[in-house]
Amino acid sequence: MATGYTMRISRLTVDKLGVKLYDKVSAVIAELISNSYDADADGITISAPMGQYLATKARGIRSDKGFEIKVEDDGSGMTPDGMQNFFLVVGAERRTDPRRGPTSLKYGRKVMGRKGVGKLAPFGICKIIEVLSAGGEKISKGVEGENNQGYLTSHIILDYDKIVAETDDLHEPYRPEIGNLNETLSNKTGTTIILRNFNYRRVPDIETLSRQIAQRFGIQSKNWKIALQDNTKTPDDPTYSRIISVFDVQKMPNTNISFISNGEKDRGEVVGPDGIPLTDIEAGFTYDEKFYPVEGWVAYSKDPYKGRANGRSKNLLPWKNCGSDVHIQPTRGLYG
Repeated sequence: MATGYTMRISRLTVDKLGVKLYDKVSAVIAELISNSYDADADGITISAPMGQYLATKARGIRSDKGFEIKVEDDGSGMTPDGMQNFFLVVGAERRTDPRRGPTSLKYGRKVMGRKGVGKLAPFGICKIIEVLSAGGEKISKGVEGENNQGYLTSHIILDYDKIVAETDDLHEPYRPEIGNLNETLSNKTGTTIILRNFNYRRVPDIETLSRQIAQRFGIQSKNWKIALQDNTKTPDDPTYSRIISVFDVQKMPNTNISFISNGEKDRGEVVGPDGIPLTDIEAGFTYDEKFYPVEGWVAYSKDPYKGRANGRSKNLLPWKNCGSDVHIQPTRGLYG
């Protein structure tokens, strides 16, 4: 990338898709996890100052406290070409892109990303986004007579103030700062995103954030693990880290309805709270003469649950499991 990286984006786009849409730390972290999921990551580590305000604010003046939020995964990563052609292209629809498609390459996951705008989410809480990624095929690269092997690295730093700065040429693209590890070789693939220079926002405590992330990403799979770390504490502190588990909902007794599907030929059954099949309901639905099975359960929660990780609505509880959205609006706490 001798000529460096470029990004064509308007100030209005950054405002609408970053600052205005994502104003909570949990929502930003959720978007970054989505990107890792789409990149076939097995493991993700989120390091943040749990339970802390990221900046102070007095008399309208914001003062950054010097914290960092880091999201690191072991996914497919990006070469410099991948960084330029995909990450730095805002608004590209991945699902219809013939080069990538609607499913991930390694695990065939239905991708969560839609319009390619989640990369702007961090600008809702910070000014600086550093992206360090390595991917592609393992290559050899000679350095002073030595032959090193690894994955080609892309490394950029996005600065919100420079992106939205007025320029004489409105058609001039934004050129991110190139990091010192750009075009070096890494011994593994993956992406690390570091956020700095924060607005006046608070990170949820580790228990709350763990519950919020589990609500959206608590997927049972041997190839999916999310770890939280409190970077204001030491590893020997019992509250330093948490592993995200499947979201646990305490159900109200006698409200559970189970959908048990056995494929298209045997359409399965729907079982009521008393264990008796409900013969007037199918475990799925028919559309255009084809049956689509549904598996899972629906129940009322024992207690109302208010925590959320996406920041979109106070009443809608998003479930994104394997790329599917199910939105449920609870009266007392309806889950499924």
